[in-house]
Amino acid sequence: MSKSRVEAFYDACIAIVMTLLVLDLNAPASGSFHALEGMEDKFFVYTVSFFILAVTWVSHHQLFRLAEHVDFKVLWANVFMIFGITLNPFAASWLGDHWGERFPSVFFAFEFFIFNFGYYLIFMSLLSIHREGTLFYSVCKGPR
Repeated sequence: MSKSRVEAFYDACIAIVMTLLVLDLNAPASGSFHALEGMEDKFFVYTVSFFILAVTWVSHHQLFRLAEHVDFKVLWANVFMIFGITLNPFAASWLGDHWGERFPSVFFAFEFFIFNFGYYLIFMSLLSIHREGTLFYSVCKGPR
């Protein structure tokens, strides 16, 4: 199965999620610098989310650069990871609006756990289909 379709789908999803993330930042009513007061929490959550998504995108790209092929386990692990990532705009918006409250903070952290667990599943699935002698195996498993 071609890995390029998985990469293209993931790239599109990340682009959409990052776009949705910024749409929660509403422009202030006036053009003054002071109009930004009170938006610090939203900007902080946006920045953290954006860069974590960027790191995730780069990591995913590097992982699939090494992979030679994928199977259905990899596809479903990728779908699970995308599920977690698509929750990010909701979680970031909720946390930005309710900074310091327990449940939005826990949900924001749990959402990152979901897609990081998805990344782990992708990695383990790829490792299971790439045997000794492949580039993926030698880079990811390494000599023992």
